[in-house]
Amino acid sequence: MNELREVGPGVFSFSLSEKEVATISYSESECFLNLNENSYYQFAHKGLRKLIIEGASEGIAYQPGHNMQEIHSVLNALGIIQGVCVDIGAHNGVTFSNTYPLFKSGWSGLLVECDKNRFATLSHLYRTMPDATLACTFVTPENVVSLLKGFNIPEKFDFLSLDIDSYSTVAGLFRVNL
Repeated sequence: MNELREVGPGVFSFSLSEKEVATISYSESECFLNLNENSYYQFAHKGLRKLIIEGASEGIAYQPGHNMQEIHSVLNALGIIQGVCVDIGAHNGVTFSNTYPLFKSGWSGLLVECDKNRFATLSHLYRTMPDATLACTFVTPENVVSLLKGFNIPEKFDFLSLDIDSYSTVAGLFRVNL
């Protein structure tokens, strides 16, 4: 299943396979699932959440980020075995993640994802990690300091994974002063 696309107010679409398309529509009191424009199913909002979040996260397995070996080498060389990390642009928190192995080994910290659908999957996948704090917000150089302070991230945290390629006005690196 691919990511949900909002095709109208309260209407989302996603592909189940090359030939199967599903549409979910909802109101305050009811939800409908339409498969290939000919099969309609009505269900409770709780069922919709289960279908969207658990379905979207089904089959997602950890795949190391491109720099994972270097990251582990640097952390080991610095003697940092456990600490606080921040992942800005976390996506689903697992696929090509630089921080997933850290959280799995007991690190604490913050994962930030601005896309609501990816954040829902992230929330589901991290539901058993009590030391991981999650935020669904857009991060800019202007708001990053208040975001970190708002989530009580220490001024000298141990690791930052920054993946904000969709922030088009960033030209190079920016410095964070807490």
